[in-house]
Amino acid sequence: MKIKANILEELSINLMIIVWGYAAISKILDFKTFSQQIIRQFSPTEIGILIAYAIPCIELLIIALLIFKSTIHYGVKLSTGLIGIFTLYIGFMVFGFAGQVPCSCGGILEKMSWKVHFVFNILFLITHLIPLSLINTLRKEAGKEH
Repeated sequence: MKIKANILEELSINLMIIVWGYAAISKILDFKTFSQQIIRQFSPTEIGILIAYAIPCIELLIIALLIFKSTIHYGVKLSTGLIGIFTLYIGFMVFGFAGQVPCSCGGILEKMSWKVHFVFNILFLITHLIPLSLINTLRKEAGKEH
């Protein structure tokens, strides 16, 4: 059973690395469009500029944290937080709490409708539950040993 859990954890973490890598690279390669879309959504403009630079940097930081065994738990938690924020944001679009704005995710993700993107994000968020639950289990087991 432990082997299956490890495989699921590795698959989940690798999926996070791939998705965040794709998202960050897409934003960086078309940074002008990405930053303009972000800046239009925020006032004052300076906040939009800060967010436009911060998002790809955070996505790259998540990847770096997920690569090393000693920092995986930080990477999973940061990834969960970021995808949670993005999912809430998209939820506001889907349920009409905010005006329709262009998706600034980059690549194929921005080609999705808000509803499809919302479902994608929820499924991606669910994949985070596997490593999160394993990390919590390992911490509890480690606490019992001391």
